[in-house]
Amino acid sequence: MLLTRLFSSSKRAILTLILFSLVTACAAEPRLQQLRITNSGNTDIKGLVVVSPAGQGWDARISRIEFGDLPAGQTSEYQNAPSGVYRYAAYEYVLDARVVRQPVIDWVGEEPMTGKKITYQIMLDLNKVTGNQVSLITVLIDEP
Repeated sequence: MLLTRLFSSSKRAILTLILFSLVTACAAEPRLQQLRITNSGNTDIKGLVVVSPAGQGWDARISRIEFGDLPAGQTSEYQNAPSGVYRYAAYEYVLDARVVRQPVIDWVGEEPMTGKKITYQIMLDLNKVTGNQVSLITVLIDEP
């Protein structure tokens, strides 16, 4: 009887350890997201880079995803977004042979969106002030 109790306790402990290991292993696996861009405007976008945070707090770095030239009405291929995809982003693009940076004021409190594959629909409006010409029209979750 003592041997049966001991075996039962050991079996329970081993099962608990296995379950704990599985749960923590799944939680530690990073969730890879992918982003693509649709240029919904009438103007080609040259040298497009999407910039988002790569961490939290004051020491957060940035993540850059290079999409290159995106003709009007076209959609890019999906690119990996190792730091996640956010509800909005900063942009860099080339206009009149110089790089234009369109920053975001802050990402305080922002977290990556849910979903594996996401599309930003954007447009470039040359009538706006330089550095504020890219507008995010909508964000689509293509694959939850």
